[in-house]
Amino acid sequence: MSESESAPRTRRIWIWVAVAVVAIAVAVGVWAFTAGQLAASPSSTASETPTPQPTEVETPTPGATAPVEKPDDATETPLDEVVELDQGASIKLVSVEAVTAGRDIPGESSGPAVKVVLSVTNTGDKPLDTGGVSVNLTYDGDDRTPAPAVSADDATVLPASIAPGESAEASFYFAVPVASDGDIRIMVDILAAESDVVFVGARP
Repeated sequence: MSESESAPRTRRIWIWVAVAVVAIAVAVGVWAFTAGQLAASPSSTASETPTPQPTEVETPTPGATAPVEKPDDATETPLDEVVELDQGASIKLVSVEAVTAGRDIPGESSGPAVKVVLSVTNTGDKPLDTGGVSVNLTYDGDDRTPAPAVSADDATVLPASIAPGESAEASFYFAVPVASDGDIRIMVDILAAESDVVFVGARP
């Protein structure tokens, strides 16, 4: 190869070498800049120091409650009487009648029954809590055989509360044989601090 041919070839080699050196320098500069930015910013994967948790948990002090004692003696009254309670309630039986009630379903059958319609009036100046009122019936006089409650289309319950001066009614059905002997007793438990009210009379 002549000197005239090797000179251009040598220049081209040096040009490629210079380009490679510049490219390497640029790459190193970019890498250094990026590394510096990452070092200056907080790491997104760094874990935070956990907050110490208490080793013991204090048990909250319960609020003071006043015990409520229900009197043992029940107030017995005829079926047609109105009973006035000291805590602002008036109770009466609107009607007690013989009916046929119940459905032919497991655990219940249609047959002779007594329908009881109960009325409660709030005679106090505060809402009367009636959500927990219970009504039960026994028959056979002093034997006090419990009468099971049965379903009916118009059976109802009292509302959760009755406003002052207002009244509410509820209908209950109890299976009572026609041939039962003695009086029936309809027991109404309306207030925790009041005696149960027991209406006593002949089966209709």
